[in-house]
Amino acid sequence: MNTIAHNLQHKYSVDVLPIIKKIASMDDIDDVILTMTGKDIQVLVNNAGYAINGLFFERPFTEYLAMINLHIMLSLRLIGHVFPMMEKNNDGLIINISSDSAYLPIPGNAIYSGTKAFIKQFTECLYLDIRKKNLKIKTLVVCPGLTRTNFHEKIDIPKEEQQNKGLIRWSTPERVVKKSMKDIEKGKSISMTGGFSTFLQVLLYKVLPKKLFYNIVLKMFG
Repeated sequence: MNTIAHNLQHKYSVDVLPIIKKIASMDDIDDVILTMTGKDIQVLVNNAGYAINGLFFERPFTEYLAMINLHIMLSLRLIGHVFPMMEKNNDGLIINISSDSAYLPIPGNAIYSGTKAFIKQFTECLYLDIRKKNLKIKTLVVCPGLTRTNFHEKIDIPKEEQQNKGLIRWSTPERVVKKSMKDIEKGKSISMTGGFSTFLQVLLYKVLPKKLFYNIVLKMFG
């Protein structure tokens, strides 16, 4: 982390303050907010997140509370902290990272999909709130599809298995960022970065009878 901070500081001539913190409780979130106090923050990217394998009733509830704190409570607290500064300057950028899982219920994904659906819906409402106040602050929720990062390795999908197959298409972090930046410039509220495969999956979810869709995903993820 310190090496990355040093490289960013040297390359872009900016101050970089690494905060290494495992968020599991509200106290952890308070510590992060305290460290940020007094900093003039013009861009906020809520990108911290993880997934866990297993059906809802197979894992300890404390694991789900930790995920809710990280995905939802941390994002809300950080936005609440930086928004007064952005409102005062009438400028700023807030990017929240959701997922195509916000649209696609699948077994073993209840809390992850639920938190990502919240982030998507919340960011759209925030986008409308800002427009209603006629502020120039930009907001975007990014809903990536499968992306080649260590995120998937941590849930037992090794790199060699992160390959395009059928409707399954993998993207790269660079492509996700490039598409997101284009959508910000276009004034969009949502950036779907998964390409045609994600579009098709979401379309099938919307148009297929729910019973048929559920049977399909149960077979796919059985």
